[in-house]
Amino acid sequence: SPGFERMTGYAAGEVVGRNCRFLQGPGTDPEAVTELREAIRHARACDVELLNYRKDGTPFWNGLSISPVRDDAGRLTHFVGVQTDVTKRRTLEDQFRQAQKMDAFGQLAGGVAHDFNNLMAGVLGNATLAREGLDADSPLHEMLAPIEDAAHHAASLCQQLLAFAGKGISSRGAIDVQHLVNESI
Repeated sequence: SPGFERMTGYAAGEVVGRNCRFLQGPGTDPEAVTELREAIRHARACDVELLNYRKDGTPFWNGLSISPVRDDAGRLTHFVGVQTDVTKRRTLEDQFRQAQKMDAFGQLAGGVAHDFNNLMAGVLGNATLAREGLDADSPLHEMLAPIEDAAHHAASLCQQLLAFAGKGISSRGAIDVQHLVNESI
């Protein structure tokens, strides 16, 4: 049919009388082919989607529906097959699944980053309090500096993950906690 010619790139003269196996290639699912062959062997209807290949080698998803046709005595005379190019639908489905995976990853990253950020806030707070409680010339004072630096770096990474997950804080800045407490009283 003209539709088959447009879908596959083959002219009618190239395919009449041939088995459609010539459309199959390296990405064609052998299980779907087996399902189709079994349906033909047992003279039953079948619907499959196959990755097939056009004459120029480009792949396309082929929705194939076959139905047996019988004569008045119930004998199988032939099959009617309808092929549809379902490539666009399959591509959209794949894109949707990928988007769902990315969303799930973003949710996971956001949750982990949030929890880790809370843990790092405790580390940073305690390191800062410990440094403030020491004399500036205390050897422990300088030993706490790398802990604070690492906690700041970890908090920055958490903010990046939260931003990736769509849960980031849109602006950053120093907050005067004492001022906030005084205002709330």
